[in-house]
Amino acid sequence: MALAPVSRAAESGEDVIATFLRDQGWGGARQTPVQEDFSGRLYRRLHGEGGGPGAILMRMHRPPELKLFMNMQKLLEGYGIRVPAIHAVDFENGLALLEDLGEARFDRLLNAEQSHEKLYPIAVDALVHLHQAAAQLDATRLGVPHFNEKLFLEQVSLFLDVYGEKFLGQPFPAATRAAFVEAWAPLKSACAIAQSLIFRDCHAENILYLANEKGHRRAGIIDFQDGGVGPVNYDLISLLEDARRDVPDDLRHRMTAYYLERSKREEPAAFSASYPVVAAQRHLRVIAITGRRWLEKGEPLVADYFRRSWRMLDRHSKTPALAPLFTWLDQNVPEARRDVPPR
Repeated sequence: MALAPVSRAAESGEDVIATFLRDQGWGGARQTPVQEDFSGRLYRRLHGEGGGPGAILMRMHRPPELKLFMNMQKLLEGYGIRVPAIHAVDFENGLALLEDLGEARFDRLLNAEQSHEKLYPIAVDALVHLHQAAAQLDATRLGVPHFNEKLFLEQVSLFLDVYGEKFLGQPFPAATRAAFVEAWAPLKSACAIAQSLIFRDCHAENILYLANEKGHRRAGIIDFQDGGVGPVNYDLISLLEDARRDVPDDLRHRMTAYYLERSKREEPAAFSASYPVVAAQRHLRVIAITGRRWLEKGEPLVADYFRRSWRMLDRHSKTPALAPLFTWLDQNVPEARRDVPPR
């Protein structure tokens, strides 16, 4: 892997990219845009000469994220997960040249009426492999975030800021905020189940079907730089309770059972009890993020993600451990305020 350490701070963004690509031998390559992820990172596909192998240019707006990406890539690759190889990087400008795993993303295949029954077991197989190969890791020694009770609570508390100030027009009082925190007491036991590396954004847009690979490596994984160590059910929840698309209920139940059967979890009851709590944390955080983005940009798809996340959160409203949370929501976020406001 080549490094590009030379400072180019005085150059414009496009000039920096052009210089980086020229230095790596891709200066004359045809470029096509690749759909940005939710973070706004820039991705471009570089087409090889004569239809040969291409590459992906990635630019992160916060260059330190590149080191996190490289760390996770190395860890995941070391445990046998199929992730893009890194060909070259420019740390100062947040640029990387990556292997192109192709365009067969799960979401595109599903939109083209490819079978859920074919694709989802492939993704679950990748999770089973990772959780078996990378069980009980110490996040402090790996240099990655540990998604524990404390971090999950910090993340979900974004909901207080977005909904109070942006949707309701005034901050929640201190006592109301304190009650919200108390409602998340179940996070402690929910996070006490088996731990592993997690991708964190394990959904159909970030998984590619690699027909020429075998076994769990048929699932190519991208966009994992925000991952770390966390509960083994987190990525399964991200996959099966996807804010971006409807996953049929029967498929969700079958894939959860398939995961438990294949992984041979020793604590299936604890896994199942943890599932709705971790799911509620994820959904409420996504509601906050998509709600804020709707107010900033008004993107119709974001409104869809927002509404779907509310519906999926409500799916867990009968979970006894979450009763204090849903009581809090009923008291402080009326049904009429659980949709995006007009712009």
